[in-house]
Amino acid sequence: MAEFDKFKRAKKIYQEQGPSELISRYLDYRFQKSYLKYHIINLKYIRVKLYIFKKLGNRRITDANPIKVIWINPGAISAEVPDLTDKWGFIACGDLEKKPIEEITRFRLLNKRYSEGIPWGELEEKATPEESAILNDIDTEARDRLHEKIQSEGYRPQSELRSFTDWLLFRPNDVEIAVGIDGNGEFFWVHRGRHRLFLAKIIGVPKVPVQVRVRHVDWQLVRYKVLICGKVPEGFEDHPDLHDIR
Repeated sequence: MAEFDKFKRAKKIYQEQGPSELISRYLDYRFQKSYLKYHIINLKYIRVKLYIFKKLGNRRITDANPIKVIWINPGAISAEVPDLTDKWGFIACGDLEKKPIEEITRFRLLNKRYSEGIPWGELEEKATPEESAILNDIDTEARDRLHEKIQSEGYRPQSELRSFTDWLLFRPNDVEIAVGIDGNGEFFWVHRGRHRLFLAKIIGVPKVPVQVRVRHVDWQLVRYKVLICGKVPEGFEDHPDLHDIR
C-alpha cells in the first residue's frame, strides 16, 4: 500500500510539474536516504544537480553558482516572502508578497529581549497566545549565548564555526542565511538562518554572509544582460550578486 501511495504521488508530480521535477525529487529522496550525508558532498551535489537540470532544459534554474556566499549589510534584508520556496537556484515569477521583518512576531520578541533588555520571564508573562507559542519554540539559553558571541566576537561564517565532527555530517543549519533577490535587486529573507539574521539586525552587525536561494525572473534578466552584453545597468554597479560575472 505504501508503495502504491508513492507511485500516486510520483504520478501527480509528473503530471503537474513535469519530469524534471519528478527526477529532482527522486534524487533528493535517494540522497537523503543514503549514508552520504557529508557536508561538502551535499553542497557539491546541489550544484551538480542544478547544472544537470539546467542542461536538460529547466528554465527556472539560475546561471549563478547556487552555493556561493556573498557578504551584505543585514539592514538590506528588510522583508521576508513567507510562501516562497527556498529551493537552491530557483527563479521566481509573478508578484512577491513581502512582509516587513519588523512585523514578524519572533523578531519583535527578540528585539524586546536584546534591545530593551526585557527578561524572558517577563516576556512570557505578558505574551499573547501567538507569542507564547513562539517563546516555547525558542531555546532561550542558546539564543542568549549566540547574542553574546556575536557581540563579543563579531559575526562569523558557518565555515569558521564548524568543528571536525560538524564537517562529517551535513546539517541544514550549516549553510548561511538564505536570501532571495527581487526584480529590483533588493534582498529578502527566505526561511533559513532566522535567528542569526534577526540578531545581526538587532546588534547592528555591518555585514553577514548569505546564500542566494531564489532570484526573481526580472533580476535574473539583469544577470543575463550583464553576461551577454558585458555592461552593468546603471544603479547596480556595486551589487554583490553581479560581482561574479563582471
